[in-house]
Amino acid sequence: MSFYRWCMRFGAAILFAIAMVQLVLGLIGVFQLIGSSETPLNHNMASVDPSYHLLMVLQALLAVFASAALPFFGALLIERLDRWLAVKGRAE
Repeated sequence: MSFYRWCMRFGAAILFAIAMVQLVLGLIGVFQLIGSSETPLNHNMASVDPSYHLLMVLQALLAVFASAALPFFGALLIERLDRWLAVKGRAE
């Protein structure tokens, strides 16, 4: 089986794995942002204005989930279409 056919056969699983990797790496970045609240670069923003630091963390979390949602939705769509086509008898 060629690489192309293998990718097409397991497209939903590949997209799901990509979504999980994006989610995990993004959460690691958010945890680094949380841990870096007392670095000299941001002049201890958490003690100056805690709501600003919380806003930055929430914005980063939203970006992480938004970036992982697109490949997850693609995987879900492919999986549902494959099941529907299998019922119709048109799948590979």
